[in-house]
Amino acid sequence: MNPWYSTPNTMPAPLTDYNVRIRYWFGKPFLARYDADNEVWISNSNGLTYPVWSISRFQLPEDFPVTSFVLPLSSSGDGSEVSTLQLTFSAATSLKISGTGLFYDDAAGTINPGNVRFADSGSAQTFYIRVPSGSCTINIVNGLDLITQFNEFSTETNSPAIGNLLLSNLPINLTFFLCYGSNTITGDISNLPVNLTYFRCEGSNTITGDISNLPVNLTYFYCHGSNTITGNISNLSVNLTYFRCYGSNTITGDISNLPVNLYYFRCYGSNTITGDISNLHVNVSYFVCGGSNTISSYTSRFWSTKPGTFILTGLSSLSSTDVDQLLIDFDADLTWSAGNTITIMGNCGPRTAASDAAVANMESEGAEISTN
Repeated sequence: MNPWYSTPNTMPAPLTDYNVRIRYWFGKPFLARYDADNEVWISNSNGLTYPVWSISRFQLPEDFPVTSFVLPLSSSGDGSEVSTLQLTFSAATSLKISGTGLFYDDAAGTINPGNVRFADSGSAQTFYIRVPSGSCTINIVNGLDLITQFNEFSTETNSPAIGNLLLSNLPINLTFFLCYGSNTITGDISNLPVNLTYFRCEGSNTITGDISNLPVNLTYFYCHGSNTITGNISNLSVNLTYFRCYGSNTITGDISNLPVNLYYFRCYGSNTITGDISNLHVNVSYFVCGGSNTISSYTSRFWSTKPGTFILTGLSSLSSTDVDQLLIDFDADLTWSAGNTITIMGNCGPRTAASDAAVANMESEGAEISTN
């Protein structure tokens, strides 16, 4: 039996095609159909009309095609703290939590505990959740269609975490996904929603797939966890501006083939990225490359954009001559400041006295420089 919902806050769009049980505040339920154009209920028995505001509850029929989004949660630690869920909807709907979980109206988890919440369309809606023990699910009516942004799911040490959410089960109209904490999200990145532009996922995740299958409109990709992502960086979407990927990944390719608009690149894992540092695109302002990468050369060039963070470690093997020339060019072309970092280590050769003046000047400007 489906639950009772409030009107008019949670009127599903196709409701006009179904016989629905409705009732006054304390009246006996009766069958009616919804007239969306006039915002009234029409009684099946006598044809009388009832304004939406006059009906307190309605109950969906068993055959109603509800495309619910189900978010699985599990308790963490002693279960005393609260997680924050923030979502954006294209139309009003309702959320119901089952199991041991409860919604609250405050981040401390003290005000108005309950297992049902209603959501409006437009601006992001925030929900506070505690699961003291065990597990639960949040069922969002028509959520697969109505959720446009998964703005945030954040956890604390003793607050609930997402448990075994499949990427293939994400809402189909999602454009934004942000989730961090002790979560366990699984699946292949080829199953991400096609309209997604922002994806950030942290936790004990086991995400797989080839980066060539990322959504074409994606501009931001941040993935941490025990992931096994593969693919060649030449196949990253041309729209991508931010790429950060940690885990047991096996990403390959030459850095000259990074997307031209990319400004942030950070990649760790069992990757085998190669190339000449001089072929980094001019827009790159943050570059960190570690793991099993084998970047092995540098040809002198003019740097028009400062990579305020430049870290090259792992199996990369610039010669001492290349290290000196890179540092000399960094100093000659750019002005550095406090907070900037240059690290050239791994299998790279040690710098020599040839770059002493350049290093001294950049350090005087505030940069922190580390070499072998």
